[in-house]
Amino acid sequence: MTTKGHRDSFTRAIAAGTFVIFALAGALLSYFSYTKAVDDLRHVAEQAAVSHNRLFVNLIWPRYRDFAAKAHQLPTAEIAAEPASRMLMSDIRQLARGTQILKVKVFNTEGLTIFSTELAKIGSNSYTSPGLQAALRGAVDSRMEKREKFTALDQVVHDRWVVSSYLPIRNVFTNSIEGILEVYSDVSDTYALVMRHVLTQVLVIAAVLCIAFGLVLLVVQRADREIGRRWRENRALSEAMVAAENANLSKSTFLANMSHELRTPLNAINGFAEMIRLQYFGPLGDARYQAYAGHIHDAGQHLLAIINAVLDLSKIEAGKMRVDLESLEPAEVATATLRLIEHEAEAAGLKLELILAPDLPVMQLDRAKLRQILLNLLGNAVKFTPSGGSITLSVEPLPPAYVDFSLRDTGIGMRPEDLATALAPFGQIDNLYTRQHDGTGLGLPLSKHLAELMGGSLTITSGVGEGTHVRVLLPVEPKH
Repeated sequence: MTTKGHRDSFTRAIAAGTFVIFALAGALLSYFSYTKAVDDLRHVAEQAAVSHNRLFVNLIWPRYRDFAAKAHQLPTAEIAAEPASRMLMSDIRQLARGTQILKVKVFNTEGLTIFSTELAKIGSNSYTSPGLQAALRGAVDSRMEKREKFTALDQVVHDRWVVSSYLPIRNVFTNSIEGILEVYSDVSDTYALVMRHVLTQVLVIAAVLCIAFGLVLLVVQRADREIGRRWRENRALSEAMVAAENANLSKSTFLANMSHELRTPLNAINGFAEMIRLQYFGPLGDARYQAYAGHIHDAGQHLLAIINAVLDLSKIEAGKMRVDLESLEPAEVATATLRLIEHEAEAAGLKLELILAPDLPVMQLDRAKLRQILLNLLGNAVKFTPSGGSITLSVEPLPPAYVDFSLRDTGIGMRPEDLATALAPFGQIDNLYTRQHDGTGLGLPLSKHLAELMGGSLTITSGVGEGTHVRVLLPVEPKH
């Protein structure tokens, strides 16, 4: 075979090898992008289910604890006919309103289905279910799957992606597990959106790899033409061999570096995945797995908060945020919201107080947005108030047509010149104490936007070491 023939064969081999490497890298990156996106979606749905479970445990479960305790003594046919079962159905529908919840089940600690929005399932036993067993151990277990046909709250749906989450129902005083809540959430629309993003990412990866492959081919072809030109011009075998060896060395170095850069992250991903899959450190109950799960949970919570806040701010700025007005008692919303933060405040060693004026009017507001405002403000107060401090939420009418929601804390406070930063999206005050706490910097600006969206206002007064006073004024009725 001639020198040119050897050169051509070598070039084709390099091209074929490079193509295989790039194709394999693209396939692996695409696969991991898909699996990570699906896993993130499952985690987001799971955290939403955890939030629903928290509301269920605090607002609904206390009224049905006795019913759950005696349900296993009743014949199956009588469980669904119990008045408590019908009342629970109504409460569950209220909980599911405006959410992606498709179906809800409640089990006692013996695995008996004492309630289901699909009545035919009441009385069945799922004690051996892995998800239920995990929840009985105090864990949260979720699975995502495609369902061709699914019996939802009011209808039968088809071709839906569903995340089912088993969550322990704990007694708020003793922390003991009194039952299991199973929530089925519809993530089909989000799944479709995620898949569009994954497809876009895959196309970008493919385009980048194609460009890189084209550049490699261009380098190889140019090197080949240069070697041939020098061979024809100089007829000097030694010079041509040096040039060929230098070109080959550059190509080999490039391919070696590219292989290393691709293998390093993939080996890490595969290694950790293999360790978890094979339970390398022992059963999943090992403390290290629990620590990993804790990190994943914290990151998922943080990510969920960021996603929700960014989406809400984006909707507001785009003018697409809806306000769903309803008649509500401000005292009832304030009391229920304060109850959600009580445990966190108690764990932080803080005194929590609610002051309600006796003559509060019925308001026309968006309940969810008002609760979100109060939760954001209470969460910030708990976060930035040292142990032994106090937080006071007062609600009083402000004639002629407003209600004043005032939150005072004895926390670290802020300098007056830092208030504008605190109210800016992603703005965080840079000091030693605030750096010790996670946060997105979106709570205060989002609360301010939501208040203004409902025709109200949010103002802050604060001083370093003097605590913070946040005042939210909301109209009794919206202005048209």
